[in-house]
Amino acid sequence: MLDRSAVRRLSILEGLPIEEIDGLIEIAQIIEYPAGTMLFYEGDHSEHFSIILEGEVEIIKSLGKPEESSIAIVRPGDILGEMGLFLPSQLRMKSARARTDAVCLTLSRNDFLTLLQRQPEVAIRVLQEMSQRIWHNEAINVESLREKNRQLTQAYQELQAAQARLIEQEKLEHELMLARRIQEDLLPKAMPELDDWSLDAYWQPARRVGGDFYDFVLLPERCLKLWIADVSGKGTPAALVMAQTHSILRTLTAQLASPASVLAAANEILCQEISGAMFVTCFYAALDLDSGRMRFANAGHNPPFHLQKNGPAKVFAAGMPLGWLPNRQYDERETGLAPGERMIFYSDGLVEAHNSDKEMFGEQRMVEQLAALPEDHPPIAHLLAQLSAFAGPNWEQEDDLTFVIVSHLT
Repeated sequence: MLDRSAVRRLSILEGLPIEEIDGLIEIAQIIEYPAGTMLFYEGDHSEHFSIILEGEVEIIKSLGKPEESSIAIVRPGDILGEMGLFLPSQLRMKSARARTDAVCLTLSRNDFLTLLQRQPEVAIRVLQEMSQRIWHNEAINVESLREKNRQLTQAYQELQAAQARLIEQEKLEHELMLARRIQEDLLPKAMPELDDWSLDAYWQPARRVGGDFYDFVLLPERCLKLWIADVSGKGTPAALVMAQTHSILRTLTAQLASPASVLAAANEILCQEISGAMFVTCFYAALDLDSGRMRFANAGHNPPFHLQKNGPAKVFAAGMPLGWLPNRQYDERETGLAPGERMIFYSDGLVEAHNSDKEMFGEQRMVEQLAALPEDHPPIAHLLAQLSAFAGPNWEQEDDLTFVIVSHLT
């Protein structure tokens, strides 16, 4: 049996006469619950309330279901199931299980009404404790609701921000798609059809748009003007300078005859038009389709390779990149393509491509692949196949990839 002193020590009964407390004990039931015993289940009728005298009781929500959760642990002096006094028809909203061996002082609603008549001070003290607990729980619930409201507000604001970012991203993607189409429209729609000559080209920016480009202009006197260029940097800024440089070179090609004069004039314009942080490399050539003679000038671009019958040779000409320093002069040189020979113009995106071992594709590999290729094999398709085999399936393109191949057929 429980020592009555355990009841007398309850804080909610502190200061009451002993005989009043003993009267409560006479009316109430004292029930012992071994650890693991259920005091009541969620959905039971709320027929009584209890005051924990000894041990601990666990309050459980959704007992036996996947979403089961422990709500609280009640200890000596805590009141359990008090709403049964006020709403006897209400079903219990949680389950209770003895977490340790526990002892409870339990009163039914009728017992409490009897206590209210016989010992109103005890009943009022219990009601005060219940009121305090209800007020405390209500304050917790209000604070919990405020916190949930704050979280919902924050989540809503974050969702709005995410939607705004998504809309901006969609706009940017649309604009980049349009920019890509504009860039593609600036490139030659088809290779010029030339007797005894074959032209092949490839262009693939590292991002949606890029700074590499190439172009051909076929003049009535069977002179083919061609160039390949690379704007420093990548992405949208490079694409804007690319479009500007393309227009400048097209205009100057119609006005000036020699490659060196075209590059010198383009340099003066770009020095005024673009920022000092950007520049353009460009190899510009004029090919006589009857004789095979080619005059050329270079503004800091990768020298092309002339694949001659006796082996490959670089085609050199000195010159600063366009848009870097004003008042520059460009060397103009001449070479010739005999029947059966090729010339490859390229940007550094091909030769500087890396595989998973950080090895570069390199100029030598490019030249060896083209030098051993029969004349009737498509050179661009062959180079791309070799690059794919070298780089592997997980290759991430690092730089814009552009090359042009001119072949003098036999």
